[in-house]
Amino acid sequence: MWIFLGICSAFFLGFHEIFKKVSVNHNAVLPVLFFASLTSAVFFLPFIGISLFAAGPAEPAIWYIPQVPLRAHLLFIIKSLIVAMAWLFGYFAVKHLPVTILAPINASGPVWTILGAMIIYGERLNLLQWGGVVISLVFYYLVSFGGNIKTSSRNANKWALFALLSILFNSASALLDKYLVAHYDRIAMQAYFSLYTALIFGFIFLFNARKEVRLLRSFYWRWAIPLIGLFLIAADYFYFYALSYEGSMVSILIILRRASAVIVFSAGILYFHESNLRRRALALAGILLGAALVILGS
Repeated sequence: MWIFLGICSAFFLGFHEIFKKVSVNHNAVLPVLFFASLTSAVFFLPFIGISLFAAGPAEPAIWYIPQVPLRAHLLFIIKSLIVAMAWLFGYFAVKHLPVTILAPINASGPVWTILGAMIIYGERLNLLQWGGVVISLVFYYLVSFGGNIKTSSRNANKWALFALLSILFNSASALLDKYLVAHYDRIAMQAYFSLYTALIFGFIFLFNARKEVRLLRSFYWRWAIPLIGLFLIAADYFYFYALSYEGSMVSILIILRRASAVIVFSAGILYFHESNLRRRALALAGILLGAALVILGS
């Protein structure tokens, strides 16, 4: 069942990536991050309020958010800080790095998560799963070079470090997720994580907007911005649900979520009218083959 939930998460994550690309294209990054995260927080705020002030009648409802101890809130804040750092470093790396530098760094992302899962949680993959993981990583590396980032490589070392930091923060967040879901209610975790992330980006956005007026002048509202937050809610819901199953493996789920490339690839054809599709289609087929082996091995 958790494998199916991981696939559902990948489906919504693909649309999340599409709306993110639409939103940040020729647009200011920080306002996009803030309003996207604010959408997620606004979605959960009514449920948090009802669960706090009308706990009795609301408790049987599927959207009921139980109260959690102070330690849980501190851990949720830590997760929000980790995710905020990952997003900030990642967005700026994509904006400034040429693909020849960015691609191999991004391709290493699942490796760090898998190694962390093996060291921290003692996860072990069977031969078929390892085959799927290796094939997915190889073809993900190839498809990364199929992008079209036309930027200067000036200060490449700085932006390469940003890309690496983004990957490491994302891996740390994925590993922390498994611990949090095992010890606290997953709906409460997602709700408060969304709220704290919006507060963090709100502070960053306002602080930078006061220092740099051009930040607001270079921002353009787009319909895709709130959809970033909404589709991330759906993707994380299925992901956290999958992690809550006994025996679920974060090392496998991180590979399954890479299958979101199917949705992104389709959008590249239908919406963005991208070229050089044959090579990307071959790489995508390899990623899907790897995901299929992971599923069969599980």
